[in-house]
Amino acid sequence: MARTELDLELASIERITPTVLRFGFAVEPGAFEFVPGQFLMIHFELDGEAVQRSYSIASRADVGERLAIAVAPVDGGRATRYLWARGVGDVVRVSGPYGRFTLRNEESPRRLALVGTGTGIAPYRAMLPAVAARAAAGLQTTILLGARTRSELLFADEFRAASGPHVDFVGCVSREAPGAPDERAGYVTAALEELALDPDHDLAYVCGNPQMVDDAMELLKARGFTPRNIRREKYI
Repeated sequence: MARTELDLELASIERITPTVLRFGFAVEPGAFEFVPGQFLMIHFELDGEAVQRSYSIASRADVGERLAIAVAPVDGGRATRYLWARGVGDVVRVSGPYGRFTLRNEESPRRLALVGTGTGIAPYRAMLPAVAARAAAGLQTTILLGARTRSELLFADEFRAASGPHVDFVGCVSREAPGAPDERAGYVTAALEELALDPDHDLAYVCGNPQMVDDAMELLKARGFTPRNIRREKYI
């Protein structure tokens, strides 16, 4: 898929958790094509220095979103300083798409695990239409989302709405008690371990906090997984 670089107008800015903002861009049809799971790069200048930051694309084509990202603030972060100063109608330079953290047509696992923490769940939101199509064909998918508190379970309502006979959602909260039947206390890696995935038949995607990604990788490797059946993406 061809990469492009262009200036896009911010069409919407929405607070979707107590800390995370969703930035939606106005994009002409066909101007920025991507595969769910890919990311874009934001380019800006701050204090006379050129800066770029990458963000997973969180858009769902099935609800009419063309291009959106979910961004959590970073203390002292230059991208936070830049983006939090933007308003609807401002123009932002973006490039992309980048990345291979995508569902691939040639892969046909028995079970798919999508594991994320914080905004690391964003690419899975973009994948929901593809997950639904594969579920209709019988693929079992489990979506594991980890956060400190229930209010930080990003896009949880949408993942719940996607749940069904072949799609399970589990929200893992580490700093408060769960408040719904599909939530549990503790870290997302504990829920991943309990899935008892089979390296001969299953496929795992892991995205988010670098420590969580490393911990999940060690857990999966101990079960016999290799780079052939693990996809990972760290948010640094």
